Amino acid sequence: VVFTNKGQFDSARYYINKNIALLKERFGEDHRELAGSYNSSGTIAYHLGKYDECQYYFGKVVKIREQSLGFLHPLTAEAYNNLAVLFMAKANYDTALVLNMKAYRIRVSKLDEKHPNIALSLNNIGNVYMAKGEYEKALDFHQQALKKRLDIFSSEHADVAMSYANIGVLYREMGLYQKALEYFLKYREILLRLFGHDNPYTADAYNNVGAAYADLGDYDKSLENLQTALLLRKKRGENAPGVSTSYNNIGSIYKFKGDYELALSFYRKSIDVIRNVNGNHHPDIARRYSNMGEIYIERGLFDTALCYFNRALELDTAFLGKTSAQVIGDYLNRGRAYGELNEKEKEFNDYHKGLNLSLQAFGEKHPKTAGFYMAIGNNLLNRHEKDSAKFFIRKSLKIKKAIY
Repeated sequence: VVFTNKGQFDSARYYINKNIALLKERFGEDHRELAGSYNSSGTIAYHLGKYDECQYYFGKVVKIREQSLGFLHPLTAEAYNNLAVLFMAKANYDTALVLNMKAYRIRVSKLDEKHPNIALSLNNIGNVYMAKGEYEKALDFHQQALKKRLDIFSSEHADVAMSYANIGVLYREMGLYQKALEYFLKYREILLRLFGHDNPYTADAYNNVGAAYADLGDYDKSLENLQTALLLRKKRGENAPGVSTSYNNIGSIYKFKGDYELALSFYRKSIDVIRNVNGNHHPDIARRYSNMGEIYIERGLFDTALCYFNRALELDTAFLGKTSAQVIGDYLNRGRAYGELNEKEKEFNDYHKGLNLSLQAFGEKHPKTAGFYMAIGNNLLNRHEKDSAKFFIRKSLKIKKAIY
């Protein structure tokens, strides 16, 4: 647990595995005494980006809870909840929704109506709908979660703050950036009062406020908040949780400001931290490669951009599977690079692959799907296929109008 809290997941994994071996020897493979250790192993694997291993351990916990406690026990609901988190990371949103709904129904039937875990389930269901692009449903569930948390706790509670943060994230996704900022500022205000300035949780709040200012084009205020988040996170160590994310986010602000060399230096620092903690193969590295590819696009170095987008696609496919949100985004990025290189057929093929995957993962009514329709339309327009181009562009605009 100590190593996990420090972000030293390989060390944590070593001790948890020794614990599991001892418990297996004493109780057998599927004894209820092992559920907690399996859960810890799953959590560590999740942080290391080893999602198949994580699914194995979380699946073991579900099996043990169902067999030892039954299908309607609160601890079984917790096991469903944790497995849902994994499926969210793998962009398997339908499965995540089923698991979260199961957890919610158990908690409503077995727990007091003011139990915090009921609000947690409402929150998690809202996150799934947000990922699916069903923003009205997402907002409804997040507002229910916030209302319940305000009923259970005072307004000065970390769970209430988290609801404000999640609603802020949702408003960002909806393009309502001023509203997002309002909720992030509420989130930060509560955490500052609860934990003070020098706390990792407060760092998260500064990070979100910084992101909102960036959306509004106020890059100086954004940078101020993101640098504060970085300083707070580094107090726990150079490789502490969140440090890599802070370097990445600061890099993105310098990218927006047009300082590409400085942006690249922060992306490289971010990659160094990830490698120090997780080794050379981790899905978070793919995100940094994508960001670097975008810079090389802006600088007109399209071959270099293509190289980074290919690296991102390779990593994401290996770790997350072909239908993950990240892989879908990788096809959009690589298609753009092919377009800049005037390889229109390869550009079209990547957009077409991405569209099919987006329809499979998210359905028709989703921003990513709309983005692919628009990209295909523009590709066809550049190839002087105006009638076909109009069809795809109109589909894109229709989806965006329905969503926003």
